Amino acid sequence: MKLKNKRWVISVAIIFSLCFAFVGCSNKKEKSSVETFDPKVADVMLFTKSGVKIDKDIFDDLDYSHTDVPINSDKDGEKYEKKIVDVVTNNNVKAVIISGEDKNLLKAFDDIKKKNPGILTISVVDELKGSESDISMVKSNPNIDLGFIYNSEKQNEVISEISKNMGVKSLYVYTKAKENSDPKISREIEGINKEAQELNMSVTTIVIPDSVENGKSMDDYLKSEISSKVGQNPSTVGVVGTDPEIMDGVLKLSKDMKYNVPGYIIGAKYKNDDFKKVYEDVFNLVSNKEDNEENKSIKKEKSDEEKEPSKMDIYTKNLAKSIDKLGLRGKIGMYPRSNSQVATDMALVISSEIVGVKSPVYTGYSDLFAQVMEFENLTELVNKNLNSFVVFENATTNADFFRNITVYPDIF
Repeated sequence: MKLKNKRWVISVAIIFSLCFAFVGCSNKKEKSSVETFDPKVADVMLFTKSGVKIDKDIFDDLDYSHTDVPINSDKDGEKYEKKIVDVVTNNNVKAVIISGEDKNLLKAFDDIKKKNPGILTISVVDELKGSESDISMVKSNPNIDLGFIYNSEKQNEVISEISKNMGVKSLYVYTKAKENSDPKISREIEGINKEAQELNMSVTTIVIPDSVENGKSMDDYLKSEISSKVGQNPSTVGVVGTDPEIMDGVLKLSKDMKYNVPGYIIGAKYKNDDFKKVYEDVFNLVSNKEDNEENKSIKKEKSDEEKEPSKMDIYTKNLAKSIDKLGLRGKIGMYPRSNSQVATDMALVISSEIVGVKSPVYTGYSDLFAQVMEFENLTELVNKNLNSFVVFENATTNADFFRNITVYPDIF
């Protein structure tokens, strides 16, 4: 065969081999998230749809697992629901917690109880994220042993109450023009105003002009504005903002002017962590470094018999010390955890208390379960474990196993 023909044959062979290789690759299907979904089996299994963070070191003594469920469609939801039911009922699981409002995830409670009535079932839902019919259905579901309903906007309504307790007579809310049109912020400011009227306290909303930009321009504007409001009586003035940039200026100015900052208002654009970052920067807090000098001193405060402080214990104590050094004790309010995080952590604390009974599987409304259902014991149990001030109320439903919860900001 001539050299030219040999080259042609080789070229054709290479082309065919590449084509088969590509076809082979294209036929290889990567496994979907549903197919790779493999939750760790534990006494208490927590499933969350929204990627809720958990303070893991609080639950060192509890055999639990936490699995995010990345649902993108109803079809996905049905498949995840089946997998959750299978893994929970085919193993010696004592309790299952589902945090989220997805209808498929909530259906899992019915199927779990049908297969194994002895498993403790706990639901955590945000009243605003589910439809009215879905939330109503959840509240009346007899296959949910214990449930908690929180309102992600309600945490901002308590700002008025906190302000009053601080001695505030005049509360000023600073917002930007664009944010003032955010329906979520509007509702929250309306809630603050309503509470303030009942507490005989004035609330003034100040819309920052579009001409004011972030940075030095914002700092200068806030300094001029707030100093005119504070005057000679900073202890009777409270100031809050609706975004991290405003809160950065508000907190920095509070160091010198000594007015109260009872919290902040979170709109649709931001999350609680965005505001936490501002507090950490302004008060020089290193939240993730465990071995700094402050953390070591906190750990030494505990006796050998006591449990080592959690990261959240260390975090809040470091923040309190930093604020105290500035002469602002009792004047700064903040949410170390988001509302959803507190509610989910709370479900873990309570489930661990219930299934901690020596009985291998939860088998009905035991005395301990009845005690946990009481408001006073619930509040004491949660506050002791989470360092969060939580108020429990009867949910507006015929079901006696649901509780509305309101989370208050920590005051430093």
